Amino acid sequence: FELATDIAKKIPDIDQRSLAFADLAIAYATAGKIELAKSTAERIEEADNKAWALTEIGSTLAATGDKEAAIVVLESAAKIMTTLDDETSSYRLGSLAAAFANAGSVDRGLELAEKTKRSSIVVRDIAYALALAGKAEQAEEVADTVEGGKAYILRGHVDAFRNRGEFDRAVSTAMIIESPHALAAALCE
Repeated sequence: FELATDIAKKIPDIDQRSLAFADLAIAYATAGKIELAKSTAERIEEADNKAWALTEIGSTLAATGDKEAAIVVLESAAKIMTTLDDETSSYRLGSLAAAFANAGSVDRGLELAEKTKRSSIVVRDIAYALALAGKAEQAEEVADTVEGGKAYILRGHVDAFRNRGEFDRAVSTAMIIESPHALAAALCE
């Protein structure tokens, strides 16, 4: 990490430097070094990359069960999102909305999803994330609000079964998916 930090500091181009620090912050979070991840994210000069890094740090915290800390970090990312142009923020808000849902703040995730140009896609991603996390009832409620949402729930269940090594159950669940595209995607992963 030290060598990567030294190299990132020396990158003259702000975009490339910001991207390098974002990658480094995410790597720290993945390694469980959350405080280093957050302090590295603070060094990111470009708002888009900073929001992305904070979203990934928040997602990591949620995955480890520290949902309160995840929401604090995700709110920091949301605040930065308000400074981005519509095209950029629309893309990043989708990931942020799903991260909020994974952290247990489904309503906040749905609120952000409504602000994007891709709201139906984001809502399906939230339904998928909830299904993957084993929150079937919430996933069902969210999926019912958009067309094609049911397939995303089933894909989430398929992935959850696969992750637990329940391959027969994953395949039998996948076979329920009516959309040929979603079925193929579920079986390919």
